[in-house]
Amino acid sequence: MSDSGGHLVEGTRTNLLVRTPEGWMTPPVRSLAVAGVLRQWVLERLRAKGEVVVERAVSIEDISGNRCKGFYLLNSVIGVVLVRNFAGQDLPADDGLATIFNPFDLLE
Repeated sequence: MSDSGGHLVEGTRTNLLVRTPEGWMTPPVRSLAVAGVLRQWVLERLRAKGEVVVERAVSIEDISGNRCKGFYLLNSVIGVVLVRNFAGQDLPADDGLATIFNPFDLLE
């Protein structure tokens, strides 16, 4: 889904997270219909590991350009889903979340 400016905001039931060479980006909470629980959890873990996380508008060019190193959809029911193709373009398969996300940590 996109806002009136054409920026990507979220999926119909998911939040967005994009990996870039500088770190991570996600649309700001004020632009979301729902600030997801898993989104918040992942952002907290990334920041705790020293990763750079920027909340800003995400454009289609951010995803389809060569700066995108990974694109994820987040939802507390379905988990973290790596997007492999966007608008007919194959996307990189980044494993950056694997370094901060261990499903067994949820059993604490």
